[in-house]
Amino acid sequence: MYTTPTIAGSRSGGLIAQCWASMMSLGYKGYSENAQRILATTKELANEVKCVPGIKLLGNNAAMIVCFASSDPTVNTYSLADAMTRKGWSLNTLQNPPCIHLCVTVCHLGKNKAFLADLKGGLEECRYASLSLSLFL
Repeated sequence: MYTTPTIAGSRSGGLIAQCWASMMSLGYKGYSENAQRILATTKELANEVKCVPGIKLLGNNAAMIVCFASSDPTVNTYSLADAMTRKGWSLNTLQNPPCIHLCVTVCHLGKNKAFLADLKGGLEECRYASLSLSLFL
């Protein structure tokens, strides 16, 4: 077991300094604009992901998280996460239920089409791998 007696836990002071510097650089207006764009992108991406055959959207996407899982019985959700990682996306895997989430940040703005194309491509890769494996079993 890993425990720490402080409120901040094991957070790095460097991360705090980076956040402060970012806030000073952006200012209130820049921060607000980025937050609005991130929330709009999250809603758009969630609606688009929901329409991908073989994907099940999870959660209500009220903040900056888009969470989803494979609804295709031939596609393992974690294999899909691996396929997306190979395509350059940094996603987080979760369990109970097995799922994947993207934390939308400024670096994701304007990249919905690329994400969706890679998600659909990842699904196809996983389906092909599953089919290929079943031929040998």
